[in-house]
Amino acid sequence: SLLPKLVGGAFATQMLLQVPHKDVSSTRARELGILLDVVEDPFSKAMSVATELAAANPVAMSSLLKTLRSSSEHMQDLERVLVTEGKQQALSFASPVTRAIFSNKRIPPKL
Repeated sequence: SLLPKLVGGAFATQMLLQVPHKDVSSTRARELGILLDVVEDPFSKAMSVATELAAANPVAMSSLLKTLRSSSEHMQDLERVLVTEGKQQALSFASPVTRAIFSNKRIPPKL
């Protein structure tokens, strides 16, 4: 489970056993790293983020997602992290899409 990795086993257990009897404040959730932001209009914020992601370089986004989805055990060793990052960056920069962007042949659409 991801929650114990994010907040620690004790607090994850407390959260899971006490729900719905005890809510976690947005401030505490941000401190624990399980909440990024609180916004007035979540739908508009989600659409804004989705629009930005859709306009991003698809090769770079794929590389980023592969890195983010790597196992936590694999990513704890700094040398492995650097090797993984280096491989993903090399793949990204070698792609025709990225080369076109950097040679100004294709400008990503502005939304």
